[in-house]
Amino acid sequence: MSITSDLTMAACIDLLGLRTRYTISDRASNNVCPVCGDSRNPRKKKLNINFQKGTFRCNKCGFSGGILDFWAYHRDIPREDAWKDYWKVYHGIYDKKDQNGKVRVPPKTKVLSEQEIPLDFDRIDKTYREFLNMLCLSKEHYENLKGRGLSDKAIKEGLYKTVPLTAVKAIPAKLIEKGYDLKGIPGFYKEKGIWKFLRYGDGFLIPSITTDGKICSLQLRKDNSSNGPRYMTVSTDGYEEGTKGVAFPSFNPGNGDFSKVIITEGALKGNIIACLSGYPVVSVLGVNSTGSLPDILKTLQDKGTSQLKIAFDMDYIGNKHVEEACDKLEEMIYRLGFRYSRLVWDPDYKGLDDYLAAHR
Repeated sequence: MSITSDLTMAACIDLLGLRTRYTISDRASNNVCPVCGDSRNPRKKKLNINFQKGTFRCNKCGFSGGILDFWAYHRDIPREDAWKDYWKVYHGIYDKKDQNGKVRVPPKTKVLSEQEIPLDFDRIDKTYREFLNMLCLSKEHYENLKGRGLSDKAIKEGLYKTVPLTAVKAIPAKLIEKGYDLKGIPGFYKEKGIWKFLRYGDGFLIPSITTDGKICSLQLRKDNSSNGPRYMTVSTDGYEEGTKGVAFPSFNPGNGDFSKVIITEGALKGNIIACLSGYPVVSVLGVNSTGSLPDILKTLQDKGTSQLKIAFDMDYIGNKHVEEACDKLEEMIYRLGFRYSRLVWDPDYKGLDDYLAAHR
């Protein structure tokens, strides 16, 4: 199939390099759902993709949407950035080839459930901690975090670090010298047999933390968002010895009282809310990236959580896609047996973090 200039589901699958995962058809095809699969039969095909209408829906978990929703999920980006990102990849993909002349799609990520995290996840946590320990936080980025409302203690505990401008080979070499194996660690890859760390641009790194306190992934907040999304999950999928990043929600325990927990979008936003409010916060990395939430919420339920408060940005009002994502989240929460409510605040402040920082 040749890629046309039209925005089609077939072209979307082709550009994402997912032909082995999803069957392209003239009309429709049934596929394995990337969100729920099936615990009894993981290869059961519950996801229906309608190529004529440009829509998809899982008959088991309700994962559904249009072409841009499909693109945003697999690229791990906000839905509102999907159109721009699609055309950026479409127009630039023919210039991005590896040494064998094969087209290489920019790094993409996958949402994994806690059970799907690699078996060497402890090693990923230890490697990232040592890696971050070798980095510094620039004064500019420190002031940025302070201006958002984070205390010195919260900045230190958050492990934020500036992306290294140099030493992209020296730092991996030091890690190897200390006995760390970089194979299977997102962000690291080989070039001509030498391990390197992939720089996506200037900015600072934000670790995502699991409910048991382990770093499961790194997210980059870029200083300049003119070239693609502001936030992106560190991934070296498609590179030699590279590894796909894990778009897994981040958890901040706040003051440790788990009876009420806030759900928001973005690890940095969640850390700020936890710091300023004291509430524990679960932060998804996109309003549609909730496939792994049930596992996390069940863990919190065991810790005594009975009430959840949804705090997506206030621009969900009037945004049909974010509103639909909120409705699906509420349905999931209800099925799991939690009480829930949506937090609202002065809409002059986009996020709850902005509102809390202004009224602290």
